[in-house]
Amino acid sequence: MNRRKNPACEAIAVDLSAYYDGELEGDRTAGVEAHLSDCAACRSQLDKMVKLSNALRAIGNLGAPKRPLIEELLRELDKEDRKQEKNTSSA
Repeated sequence: MNRRKNPACEAIAVDLSAYYDGELEGDRTAGVEAHLSDCAACRSQLDKMVKLSNALRAIGNLGAPKRPLIEELLRELDKEDRKQEKNTSSA
């Protein structure tokens, strides 16, 4: 089910991150949990949050990247931006 077309999913989307972070209380927590029990799309969204959080935590454990790596990544991002701009302007 597409979350953007389901009003119940749209309402839960506001609380889903707070739910994951353990910041909701009482009825709001119960509401999210009830919705998640019936909605595969929102369970999938929550699963993506968990995976992203775990990946970011793992990256953080590696320490800060060295300066040349950061500069190389920025150069590559600039190249991609220029490619996209060129493709957009020639389309």
